[in-house]
Amino acid sequence: MAGAERRVYVEAELRVGMVSRPGGFEDSPEAEIISGGVSAKTWDAVAIGRHGNFLHWGFAALSDDMTDEARDVFANAVVYIAGFAGQTPVARKYNDRIITRHDITLRAFSATRRAYALNVETMKNHAARMEDLKHMICMTPTEKKNVLK
Repeated sequence: MAGAERRVYVEAELRVGMVSRPGGFEDSPEAEIISGGVSAKTWDAVAIGRHGNFLHWGFAALSDDMTDEARDVFANAVVYIAGFAGQTPVARKYNDRIITRHDITLRAFSATRRAYALNVETMKNHAARMEDLKHMICMTPTEKKNVLK
């Protein structure tokens, strides 16, 4: 779905849409994640998903603001969901702070020594990348080309 919406959101004052957290899609019958997307919510957010006969379309652009490919994906999603007529969502989650099985698994793992070690390693790698970026900002264009080769 990269590039599905033609205009830059802020400059064109477009609504960005609404993704969902994956809890309830991966652990429920008659539910599926069809596509993810880049979002500020979570790395595994659901941009297009299905619960029973309910289609979650996480994009907000009008059809005039979509690329031809995005219009095709939307049309295909509507045709796909029509095949589930008569089914209903198995469960509803009214509060996104309600804990799911997936959340419990993540929280239990986060209390382990392995999770701590992975977090420390990730933070060190991030700090090293930030130092590299700070160094590159001060480089001349020729020095940058040599580093990126």
